[in-house]
Amino acid sequence: MSDRRTYLQNLSHKFTEAFNRQNLDDVMAFFSQNAILEDSSGGRHEGKEAIRASFEAIVELSLIHISEPTRQLMSSR
Repeated sequence: MSDRRTYLQNLSHKFTEAFNRQNLDDVMAFFSQNAILEDSSGGRHEGKEAIRASFEAIVELSLIHISEPTRQLMSSR
């Protein structure tokens, strides 16, 4: 597995853990000040304040729990 792939899998795992702990400070550490989040319902949230507000709404309602992505091994055949 490449170093880049391992890095991205670890990053994804850390984000998932922070989100599932509902620790918004840790979640927001993944976003830059001018980040844009496009959510699954077509919403667009621009900037950290808007992104945080969208996550706060999810956390308040306890709507989502992110499952750990499955890791697939690839054969070199």
